[in-house]
Amino acid sequence: MKRFKAKVVLVTGGSTGIGQAIAVEFAREGATVIICSRKESSITLQMIEDIGGKAHFIQCDVSRVDNIKKMFSEIKNSYGRLDIAVNNAGVGTVTSFEKTTEQEFDHIAGICFKGVFFCMKEEIIAMKRSGGGAIVNIASTAGVRSTSASAVYVGSKHGVVGESKKAAMEYARDNIRINVICPGATKTPIMEPYITETYAQKIPMGRVADPREIAMPSLFLCSPDASYITGAVVMVDGGNTAQ
Repeated sequence: MKRFKAKVVLVTGGSTGIGQAIAVEFAREGATVIICSRKESSITLQMIEDIGGKAHFIQCDVSRVDNIKKMFSEIKNSYGRLDIAVNNAGVGTVTSFEKTTEQEFDHIAGICFKGVFFCMKEEIIAMKRSGGGAIVNIASTAGVRSTSASAVYVGSKHGVVGESKKAAMEYARDNIRINVICPGATKTPIMEPYITETYAQKIPMGRVADPREIAMPSLFLCSPDASYITGAVVMVDGGNTAQ
């Protein structure tokens, strides 16, 4: 029995890494997956096609509200509903506080914080029309503590946690569940330059995550098995924040 048969699922930042793994696993479970990314997602689309899944790509820069509105108009026209959304699009740097420029601030905060906020706004509107739904926002361990990432990234991810909790409280009676996953270091193209054997050994489990290990908790939180979970912040970090 496929858990998400006939469900329409949006995954932002679905062209690589964690977003790609999430998109593929939802498709494997029977969902029609809408992949949103600034760059084309031919590899993700091919991966989904190879497992007999259904997918639809929409090019969108989530830092631009006009792009977001256009994407949701296309979703409404194509499917008439939205059941599940995973807001995964993100970008970050390790720039020091004093060297951060306004341009860099706007770029990171625009995608990691503003983008999540305005995607959630449209997702909630769409889900209220459909009678409910589930949203998972992919934050980071940087959303609950300071890390080596830039202050803008850390602040944005803290913001994702905060806005998710607020939205979860506000829309619980509308049958819309909103939760957060905070991944630790994960084997993705954006993280590879920073992951060393020494770094991995500092994690209690002695290794970094595979993207699928972030995808599967995302699917759980969007499934009926998590029907009484909303406003939760789930650490998927090999025990790193427990230290």
